[in-house]
Amino acid sequence: MTDIETIKSTDGGDFFAVERPMWAKVCARTSMNEAVAYLILARGAHFGTRDTAWSTDAVERYTGIARPRAKKAIQDLVQSGLLQQKRAGTKPLYHLPTAHEFENPPKPAVTLTDGEQAVLDMIAAAGGPVDVPYTSTAKNGWPRGRPNDVARALVRKGKVQHSASQVLHFEVTPEKVEEAPKPEWIWLPNSLVDGVAGAVAPIEQVRQTQDVVALRLFVDLYFSQSLAMNGGVHWRQVRREYDRHLVGQSGPYNVWGFVRGGRTGFGSATFIAPFLTNTMKTFTRDDGSTYQQDPGWPAFWAALSKLEQLELVQSVAHIIDADTDEGEVIHPYGMLAGEPGENEIAQEAYLAGERLLTSGQREWAADRRLWLLPVLRHIENVQMVGLLRLRHRARTAATAEWLSGAEGWSVWVDRYRDVGQKPASDQGDAISKGDQRGIQGASRVGQGGIKGG
Repeated sequence: MTDIETIKSTDGGDFFAVERPMWAKVCARTSMNEAVAYLILARGAHFGTRDTAWSTDAVERYTGIARPRAKKAIQDLVQSGLLQQKRAGTKPLYHLPTAHEFENPPKPAVTLTDGEQAVLDMIAAAGGPVDVPYTSTAKNGWPRGRPNDVARALVRKGKVQHSASQVLHFEVTPEKVEEAPKPEWIWLPNSLVDGVAGAVAPIEQVRQTQDVVALRLFVDLYFSQSLAMNGGVHWRQVRREYDRHLVGQSGPYNVWGFVRGGRTGFGSATFIAPFLTNTMKTFTRDDGSTYQQDPGWPAFWAALSKLEQLELVQSVAHIIDADTDEGEVIHPYGMLAGEPGENEIAQEAYLAGERLLTSGQREWAADRRLWLLPVLRHIENVQMVGLLRLRHRARTAATAEWLSGAEGWSVWVDRYRDVGQKPASDQGDAISKGDQRGIQGASRVGQGGIKGG
């Protein structure tokens, strides 16, 4: 479950939404200016109607796009059908269609003559297949003329059809009502457009890169992030790797040391799949050796790096009980990133690990710059992974749930402070029987994990 699946509006909230399939179409078909203009207009849209009165003025106000180019971007969106203009003039009104509406535009109204309308009304009044005479008479009551010819004209216009059971009879063509699929909304903080405390707004920052795929990735990540369940984007989609070393053992604990490694992405992740081409290309390493890879992977890592450089996303280390389909997050281990409570857990866990080691083991770990963690021995598959987390967060129910769970971080801080300062049996009892109030997350299996930089 992602944040958008648990979201609830509170007092209007401070977030807006774009439909994920439609956002994909916008990014695939338009320029950077059009994609940015689409987000700005979405920021001002009424969620229920998807109508927005925001226009050129808003694009000019919230971005560095000059007025003539802002106006052109909106016009191009309208011309392509990605945006619908409901009212023109000095106070225009636009509608943001869903992907279903975009792919199934209303059919042009069929114009009927008075004679055609009269014949159609009589066929409809019959309530089923009816034999339409070739000529009208006072006795049969059909409109003057040749009603059968008129009925055939109505067939060509799609208003009536020949009966399947009685070929020579006519009946009204039933309207095909296709049920629209449930929209997939990407919920975005207003601060992405508005900015915070006078700083350049994130959307404007990404616009300045002139990289549409980076903008698409930035928005798509909000669809995949689940703070309440995982503390960020699930590690089976993209993650920072950490190599694990057994440093020592003391009482009921293994003391593990972790050192930062590379990054891994999974091609099944919804925000990675658009980059992939399903083809292979040969690349050359610095040492001259070669390897084959989908050329979309370097493009993905480059886009992600831009978002990291802009400090719009960060990687926060977490401890998981197993890197498997059913693994769970135990707690965060915020070293140089994350919330203050996450940083405190990392500090106390490190100090607890040090207390359980000999001087020689501490020196060995320090030489390798390992982050220490004491773990009960029965948790054999413990691992550290870096979870991607977006730094701008909306006031949603999902965010509130995550923040309420953060109260449990202080529990972990207290437990680690006790490790190495109580008898071994008491320490094991305190950790194993305590309420593991970490962030719980269901694992999602990725396909084809690919290493990044």
